[in-house]
Amino acid sequence: MIEEIIQPQFIMNVYLHSLILFTLLSVLFIFIISKMTSKIFSDEITHLMKETLSKNINSFRDNKEYKEFIKTNLNNIIDKEFDKIDKKLIDIKNKIEDNNEVVKLK
Repeated sequence: MIEEIIQPQFIMNVYLHSLILFTLLSVLFIFIISKMTSKIFSDEITHLMKETLSKNINSFRDNKEYKEFIKTNLNNIIDKEFDKIDKKLIDIKNKIEDNNEVVKLK
């Protein structure tokens, strides 16, 4: 008879404690552990990127082929941009001259 009374209470007790434990662990994970993990992961990735980039940049600075490549490409880019600017300036000059002729004719 006593065993029949204890059995439902025991099951209810285990169920209740399991629910409380699950709830506490869930809250702990949601509000504390996930933020910590996110921050730690972000910091680690940032650190690795900075470290890798600085190593690569330093290795490129010593590389002669890289220097030549940069010189050539920078010169090409600069030349293209100056050509664009020259064309725009010539267009502006022509428009100004055209406007001056129109003003003189009036």
